[in-house]
Amino acid sequence: MERNNRYVVRADAEPVGMIPTWNQQQTTVQMPYVQLKGGKVRRPVEAEVENEFSTSSTNRRGAGGRGSIARYGVEYVRVMDRHYAPLTKEALVRRYKRMGRDAEFLYKQGIIDNLSPKSMTKEDVHNYLTYRMNLGVSNSEMDHEIAAMKSLFEFCENGAVKAALTHYPGLRPTKRTDRLPSLTDEQVARILELAESQDDSDWHAMKAYAIPVWALATGMRSKELLLCDIDHVNTNGQVWTAMVMHPKGEGTYGKPRSTVIDPQMVPFIVRYLNARQRYVSDRGMTVRALFPGGASEGGYMQGNTARNLKKKVEADVGFDFDLRICRRTFGQRLLNRSVSIEQVSKIMGHKNTVTTENCYCSMGNASAVNQVAYMLGGNNPFASGFGTPFGQVPPMDDSGYEFRNGLR
Repeated sequence: MERNNRYVVRADAEPVGMIPTWNQQQTTVQMPYVQLKGGKVRRPVEAEVENEFSTSSTNRRGAGGRGSIARYGVEYVRVMDRHYAPLTKEALVRRYKRMGRDAEFLYKQGIIDNLSPKSMTKEDVHNYLTYRMNLGVSNSEMDHEIAAMKSLFEFCENGAVKAALTHYPGLRPTKRTDRLPSLTDEQVARILELAESQDDSDWHAMKAYAIPVWALATGMRSKELLLCDIDHVNTNGQVWTAMVMHPKGEGTYGKPRSTVIDPQMVPFIVRYLNARQRYVSDRGMTVRALFPGGASEGGYMQGNTARNLKKKVEADVGFDFDLRICRRTFGQRLLNRSVSIEQVSKIMGHKNTVTTENCYCSMGNASAVNQVAYMLGGNNPFASGFGTPFGQVPPMDDSGYEFRNGLR
C-alpha cells in the first residue's frame, strides 16, 4: 500500500484528486484535502472498520451518536419549530441525519477530526463540503447544504462554517445562470392524456396523476403544492385560481399570492376534486388538504409519498420528470401564450423578472413572432398549438365539481 499520500493545503475548494469511495476490498481513501487543526496530517485509516459505509442514498449505515450533527440537528429543528413549515422541518431533519452519516464516514477515514457541530473546525467544514462537491452534488444542493450547516453551527455557537467560507471562498458554488429545460408540448399532452384515461374510482391513480397535473396547471413549488388546502381553490364559473398560502420564504420574505389554473387542466382537476370528495366522505375524514396524507385531522401528504406516486406516472408516460420541471413548464407555457414576463413573474412568486427569465423561462423566437404578427393585424397566435387561452374555461356539464362553503 502506498505511503506517500499527503493532504495538501489549498486556498480554494475545487474538487481534486480521487473521489472518495468505499468498498469491502479497499479500506483507505486517498483525498488531498486541507490539513487538520494543529498542522498535523491525518492518514487514511488502514485498519478494518466495524461498520460498512456507503455513499449511495440507498445503502448508508452508521449514523452519528451522541453529540453528532444528526442529534444537534434534530434538536435545532425542534427549537425552531414555529419558524419552519412542516415540510421544511421534515426535509431539514432528513438532511441533518444524512449529514451525520457522511460526517461519521469521513471521521472513520481520518478526513475530519470531529463529529460534533460544537467542536468542528473550519478545516473540518472545508473537508466535509469538498467531499460533497467531489461527489458531484449540484450547485443548488450545495447552497442548501451550506445554509443548513451554517444555521446549525450558529445554533451551537460555533462560527466554523462562516470562517471556512471566508478562508476558502471556493467553497461557495458558482451561481448558475443557465435555464434548465421545460417539458415539451408532446410530453405535457402525454401526461394529460393518461391522466384523463384513469378510472375515477381508482383513488391511488387519480391522486398520483393529480400531483403533476396540478403542478403543470398552477406552477406551484413542491412545498406550496403539498400544503395547499381545498379552500384555496376558487372559481367564478369562468376563471379558476388557487391561493398559495405557504410560499417559499414563508414567515420572512415570502408572501401569499394567487395563481391561475390552466384551463386545459381543469377537466381532470374537476374529476380529481370529485374523487377526493368521495374519498374523504367515505372515510368520515375531516381533512382540509388538497392532497390528503392520512386519516389524521388536517393531515398533509409528505414529500416522499408524492415522489413515490410520481414514479408511477413516470413509468406510465415513459420519461422522468420532477415537480420543478413542471413549474418551469407552467411559466414557459404562459409565455408561449403571450402572457408578459412581468405577469408570469408575479404569478410564479418571483421577486423580479430576472429570476424568471434567467432560471425558469423566456419567450421563444416563434412565440415572439406570433405575438408581433397578431399585434400587427395577423393571425391569432392562439389559433393552433396552444389550446384554450388563459382566462377562458371550457364549458362544464352538470357533473362538474360544485363548490360549496365549508368542507368540500
